[in-house]
Amino acid sequence: DADEHAETACRAALEQRVQVERLNQMMPDLMGFRQDLPHIEVRMGLATGALLMGNIGSEQAKSYTVMGDAVGLAEQLEGANKIYGTQILMAEETQRQAAGKVEVRELDLIQSEGSSETTRVFELLGLSGGVAADTLALRDAFAAGLRAYRSQDWDQAQTAFEQCLA
Repeated sequence: DADEHAETACRAALEQRVQVERLNQMMPDLMGFRQDLPHIEVRMGLATGALLMGNIGSEQAKSYTVMGDAVGLAEQLEGANKIYGTQILMAEETQRQAAGKVEVRELDLIQSEGSSETTRVFELLGLSGGVAADTLALRDAFAAGLRAYRSQDWDQAQTAFEQCLA
């Protein structure tokens, strides 16, 4: 359903994470040896917005591609996972459209490359009802720290973030 594309993207990203972990577990049997195996990690960025997609090029050289601000933002989020130590990041509009269907943790505000606009960034934790209570409690403690930080209550922010680390 076109109205559920943000939720569908979240479900697909979560399933991809599961399948990559499954592949990592199968790697010894697939490769035929047990030592020095590569550990495959995948980072994903989810953004919602207008885009252009289709075949681009000439009759001799065509490629199927997507272009647009949402594509650039998703690419930027994919790379930001490395900085934040996360696997799946989503932009605010995707989070808004998937609200109630997924559990997220707000991380930061980022400035879109080539733009002066900022967007809130969220880590996708899992489907609603499918995330462990201790993970949700940690998410809530982090949210308290983020609120304190944004209010410039440095002592409270430090206390909350240290609680998260503990």
